[in-house]
Formats: sequence, C-alpha cells, structure tokens
Amino acid sequence: MPRRPASERRDLTRRGRARAPAIGAGALALGVIALAPGCSLAAPDAELLSGGLACAVGLADCNRDAADGCEVRVARDRAHCGGCGIGCGPDDTCLDGRCVSRCGGVRFLHDDARLSLGSAGYALGEGDFTAEAWARVPFAAAPAHDLDSLIWASRDDTAAASLAFGAGSTWLGCWLRDAAGTVASLEARRELGVGWRHVACQRRGGKLELWLDGELVMASSATGSIGPSAAAVLGRPRWTSGPPRADSMVHDLGPLRISRVARYPARFVPEWRWEVDADTVSQHLVAGGLDPDRLALCRKGGTCAHLLADEAGGDNDAFAPAGVEPLTGPLPCD
Repeated sequence: MPRRPASERRDLTRRGRARAPAIGAGALALGVIALAPGCSLAAPDAELLSGGLACAVGLADCNRDAADGCEVRVARDRAHCGGCGIGCGPDDTCLDGRCVSRCGGVRFLHDDARLSLGSAGYALGEGDFTAEAWARVPFAAAPAHDLDSLIWASRDDTAAASLAFGAGSTWLGCWLRDAAGTVASLEARRELGVGWRHVACQRRGGKLELWLDGELVMASSATGSIGPSAAAVLGRPRWTSGPPRADSMVHDLGPLRISRVARYPARFVPEWRWEVDADTVSQHLVAGGLDPDRLALCRKGGTCAHLLADEAGGDNDAFAPAGVEPLTGPLPCD
C-alpha cells in the first residue's frame, strides 16, 4: 500500500481523535478506538493517544494494556511525569507534571532533640505573621503518653514577646510569651494520628489563629510585639537540664515556612511546596533536607554550620544539632 503524505496522515489522526468514542467498560474490555478510514495506531509515525487509549486530561495509558484503562496520573507519577516514559531523577518528585526537587524531612529522636537557627528577620513586631509546617508523629502513642514537642520557637531576652507553635500526638498549640508571662495561648486537643499534618499559627488583624490541615481550629485576640530574636530553634528547646525523658518519642518535621504576613484569610488546601517571596522570612525543607556530609563532619567534632539550608536566602541556616537525623521517607511531598 502506498505511504500517505505526512499532511494527510496528520489529518487522519485529527479525524480519528474527533471520532473517538467515550471510553466505557465495554470499550476498555475490547481495547478499541474509532479511527478514520486508512488510519492505524500501529503505524510507526501515528500520534498515539496517551499510549493507545483516548484518556481524560491528566491520565494516560502508559502500559498499553486496555484491561486496566488509563492507569497513570501524569501530574504526580515519578516514572511518567507529564507523559508516558518521562521519569524524574532519584532526588526529584513529580509536581503538576514537572520534575522538581524533592522536599526534605528531619527526625527528632527524643523530646529534647532540636536544631538551632539564625535570628535574622524573626523580629516580627506587632504586625501579621504566619508560622506553618508539616509535622508527623510516625508511630502510635501509648494511651497514657502525650507527645510534647515544639515545631519552631523564637527566643528573646528583652521584654518583647517570643513566638512558638507545635503539635503532639493529641494536641496542637500556638503561644506568644513575654518576660512577664503568656501574652496569648491557643491549645486544642486533637487526635492527630500518625500521618503528616499541616499546622499553622498566624496573627491576622490582631487575632492569633491556630489552623490544622487548612481548617481554622480556634482564635483569640493577641497584641504584643515580637522582638529581636536570639537563635530560634526547630524541635523542642531544652527547657530543663538532664537526660531525655523516659517516655520520649520520635517525631518528624517536613517543610516549614515563617512569613511576615497572614497567608490564610479563609479555609485553604495546604501545599507542601512554597515559592519564596518578599514576605518569606525563612523556609526550610521544601527543596532538600539535612546535608549528610556536614552532619557527619559535625558528629566527628568538626564544624556544625549550615546543616540545613534556609531557602529564603541563607540567613537562618540550621546549626548545633542534638538528637536529629535525616528523614528519608515517606515525606509529605511523596
């Protein structure tokens, strides 16, 4: 049979697409698709429709097996990111059909484990702010145990207020404190389970708000200026001396961001990946995790600087680890 000109083959492909029926159970079982006369999906230069079947937007038939239909979601599949056969690298993940850097995670091995940060930008004053992070209790807590750990805390030695927020196995909370005591405190009892949860603490228009997975949990009036910070901390500050508590539990931290604006005016769907903008004070674990080489050097008695990058500019890189290790997965971006 004479080979058709390329322009005619493209026209046949277009007409084949236009005449393709809706894919129902019967069509999938037979693996058929309607084509214009003279067109064949077996032709070496035919435009295959998502691997062989006409699939809905975002789906693809990458194994070319009609029995399981359009089995791949190309927006999140690392082996078929954006299209069949487009694989992401070992350190990447698939986001909206694009291969992007994989997020990171830190495991805190006991209740007193922590990472120190710099202090740049954490003097948030009396204005709005948002502190948010992905956190996880990786194992079910014993019935009598309530994991007590902070996600992030600023520290201040003046009369100005400091900020802290955190979550445990059965609670989450947000606090403003000054030298005289607590300025504002939000604490809610919640059975958080063992999966990743998004926790946010923000001040918006003079009210302190506590959010869980995009839902407002509670709010309260909160004035007071958050002053110049000494080093901030990830994990729990060591409030008392002595060895870790006997009932310590591990807990995990994923992407974290501190902003000088209220990010969430209403209910929202949490994202694990944020773009750094002019209102970002610091951001960690969005595009990577603890530097394993620097961590190994630190543990051997070498320098402990720049263990975890501040992706908003490097002013608040993490240092001085105590009881932490890199988290290899699963991560909130997986």
